[in-house]
Amino acid sequence: MKSLFRNSLTALFIAWAWVPSFAAAPVVTNERIGAIFYQVLIAELSADRGDLPLAYSLMLDAARKSTSSPLFERAVVFALKANDGNAALEAAKTWQRAEPNNPLADQYLVQILLGLNRLAEVVEPLKRMVNKANLEDKVAIINQLPRYFARISNKKAAAELLKQVLQSELNSTVTGASAWAAIGTQLLISGDRNAALSALEKGIALQKNAPELALLALNGVQAQSSLADTFLLQYIESAPPEISRDMRMTYIRRLVEIARFSEALALAKTATLQINSPGNTNAEAWLLRGSLELQEKQFALAERSLLQYIRLASKPEGTNSSDPANESVPARGIAQAYFFLSQAAEELGRLDDALNYLKLITNPAEPHRVTIRQAQIFSRQGKGAQALALLRALPDSKEEEARIKISAQVDLLRKQKNEPAAYSVLKQALVRFPKDHELTYDLAMSAEKLSKYEEMEILLRAVIASKPDYHGAYNALGYFFADRNIKLGEARELIEKALQFAPRDPYIIDSLGWLEFRSGNTTLALTLLEQAFRDKPDAEIAAHWGEVLWSQGRKEQAQAIWKDGLKLNKENATLLETMRRLNQ
Repeated sequence: MKSLFRNSLTALFIAWAWVPSFAAAPVVTNERIGAIFYQVLIAELSADRGDLPLAYSLMLDAARKSTSSPLFERAVVFALKANDGNAALEAAKTWQRAEPNNPLADQYLVQILLGLNRLAEVVEPLKRMVNKANLEDKVAIINQLPRYFARISNKKAAAELLKQVLQSELNSTVTGASAWAAIGTQLLISGDRNAALSALEKGIALQKNAPELALLALNGVQAQSSLADTFLLQYIESAPPEISRDMRMTYIRRLVEIARFSEALALAKTATLQINSPGNTNAEAWLLRGSLELQEKQFALAERSLLQYIRLASKPEGTNSSDPANESVPARGIAQAYFFLSQAAEELGRLDDALNYLKLITNPAEPHRVTIRQAQIFSRQGKGAQALALLRALPDSKEEEARIKISAQVDLLRKQKNEPAAYSVLKQALVRFPKDHELTYDLAMSAEKLSKYEEMEILLRAVIASKPDYHGAYNALGYFFADRNIKLGEARELIEKALQFAPRDPYIIDSLGWLEFRSGNTTLALTLLEQAFRDKPDAEIAAHWGEVLWSQGRKEQAQAIWKDGLKLNKENATLLETMRRLNQ
């Protein structure tokens, strides 16, 4: 009884809330207001009982009688809650006809049409939304348009629809840049980068400093430099200082994401040179610069930059109070800087300093990461037992922690060339996680290193049986057969199966090249191995490519490839064994 009373009272308040929206209308009498109020109340109670179809019907009828926006919206909501897209569409269309100048009606109409995948019908309501807005709102609406198509699977069709919607804005010196930015964004989402860059160019012709175009350019930056980069650099130079600084930092991060490290470093250096200018104390530029110098193996410079970052970030008086990013001491950034400093010191051969930097990380976001680093340094100092003890003491009650701990121990033991111990760790791990494909695969690789070939084959076939799309297992078993020049027919089936799942994987292409060499197809083997090495410079691929060249009498080329391989990994077992076997 209490529940029924409470629900009825709630419905009463909801119903009463709609009255002000139409009570003042001169064409609606008090008697009619009462009837509509009662109808809304019954609709709300019906919805509360779960009878959404009745609630929808009553609410839509009340909305028609009152021409009330809130009631139309409520009817749409009831239909959507009932998962009745057609009913929701009917309510939205009725609402739009009743209130043709209400943008909210069009917004609901667009979202419902997109949800029903009726793309062609979206153009007109979107056009109305754009055309009826005042100038300030129009730009904001145009900028938001790509979000409407986020869930549409046919991204190219969405880009074409957007062009139709914005056709009247494309030559405007006021809204044209925003229109081309929206179209370019949708084209990027559809995967058509060239068309997106063309949209960017058209937008620039209308307005050179539009922030919407800068965002499009930023998203359009890829591995190869293009118009997007040129425009961004010009935009950064011409923008006000605070915008220029933020955009530069965002651009640097984007370049890092796509591995354009040298360009990112050059921009980071420019950013740090500007730090001492009035009002600019953006310490993060030094952190980015130091991390990039570390990436480019400029270890001494990296250490200097990272220490400068810590000095700036740790001093409250060095903080620009107007910059929200610098309102508090960036503890996470400082922890990251000390971690990078440890790496730089280790690379410079100062192992004690590397450990001391780690000790300065008082509250690490990833404590396992710090401990693993300490263990690696201990191992380099010849303190293998102490290193392992550190790793074994890591907590592992959570599954993620356990996996990190297992991986760290195996990596350390392999660096210590203690494969039997690594095998033992993996064996025990598989008892805890018997269905883990990654652990099973790693155990198979360990078994191979220990010449436990029968066990390796059983493990790999178990992975294939339980996870048929695990291409690594197909490749490993196929390569094993090819390398030993046995079961070449099955080896081909396995490697080709792996390629079906990962057709551009350089390691699988390397396996296929090695198989072709074993099968006597030397010309094809050379083509495949060269392709694999170009896509992924790797010491083991270099070993195979060099041996095939050597077999053809192209000894100088082979030696050059092996030399490149040694630069990549001077301890690669396959490469060293190949060179020893061929007296090199």
